[in-house]
Amino acid sequence: MPGSLTERVVVPLANEDDATNSLSAIEQWFDPAGTKLTFVHVIEKGGGAPDKAPLGAREEQADRIFDIVEAHFGSGEFAVETTLRYGTSVTDEVVAVADAVDATVIAFTPRDHTILSKLLSGNLTTGIVSNERFPVVVLPPQTDDE
Repeated sequence: MPGSLTERVVVPLANEDDATNSLSAIEQWFDPAGTKLTFVHVIEKGGGAPDKAPLGAREEQADRIFDIVEAHFGSGEFAVETTLRYGTSVTDEVVAVADAVDATVIAFTPRDHTILSKLLSGNLTTGIVSNERFPVVVLPPQTDDE
């Protein structure tokens, strides 16, 4: 049994804005002492359907996301690692990373989506929250006041 719920945290990051928002929330809610953060970005593959964007462009986006992580947590307060995954299910890949690092929790800040985009692409929030293997912490997004 882990010593703390926040001992090994997996944080999925979708894009640059999500990274900025999530990192600020993590800094506000998590204590760096004894917390290891694994940030994961998943490049979703079409599984026979055309990909959403060229692979090179999506890998460049992943580099930018991980550069934001490095810039934010580069001082070493938190133990940090980054992981890039490819797959047809973002949820499955995030859970696979959580398995690989023996995570104690998956934490994320929900992103705004229109109802149409949720219906067309599925809702990542629902998939992550309904996983049966790991507890999930949904961090409140930062507001302009904070």
